[in-house]
Amino acid sequence: FLDLASLNFTTMGGNRHIGLLVDEYSRLKFDIYISAKNQLQEQVLNILKIIFVNFKIKVQVIQMDNAGEYIYIKKAIRSDPVLCEMGTVVEYTAPYTPQQNGKVEHAFPTLFGRARAACNRAKLPIELQEKIFCEAFQDAVQKDAILCTRGRKLGPPYKVFFGKNAPYVEDLRLFGEIGICYIPNHGNNKTTNKGRVGLYLNLPINHPRHTFKLYNPYTKK
Repeated sequence: FLDLASLNFTTMGGNRHIGLLVDEYSRLKFDIYISAKNQLQEQVLNILKIIFVNFKIKVQVIQMDNAGEYIYIKKAIRSDPVLCEMGTVVEYTAPYTPQQNGKVEHAFPTLFGRARAACNRAKLPIELQEKIFCEAFQDAVQKDAILCTRGRKLGPPYKVFFGKNAPYVEDLRLFGEIGICYIPNHGNNKTTNKGRVGLYLNLPINHPRHTFKLYNPYTKK
């Protein structure tokens, strides 16, 4: 299932829209952050290729509504040799029937609520919450992948989809938690700080374990 939600503000990375791909069997979610809707096609194709090439998993069907930003995805899949080999079929929901795309329609308010709760727990000002909201949403997605709920009888989504436990479980921290980024040889005397203060955001993708993404309140990056 594929859907897109728009924000009424611009985040730190210039993003205005959040895309979500939800696997029906495992309930695993793949998040997408873009500044314009016309970037959705490229991001979706990249995710499909990663799933197929790296993990040898075939995406059989993608279901989405018939909005303008989605109509070119079907053509792009058919014209891509890698995705043609995977044989993905694109299905569109009927107009005014969001229940047909219910898996992702229900996922958005849940993840938005968790992201807002994380920002509120960290007692961040509204301006900063909006600036790093996509980071809070990504943190919510990472934690959702390892959660067991009443409706997930097969187990955590990550384990069901990939057949193994998520390697980052022990590295997770509370969103907004204060941390120190150690910098070797930073300062040359005993009274100088040996690192920089930062707020924990989430775990960066395609990085080794024990790597954390921090927000620097001084540089605002």
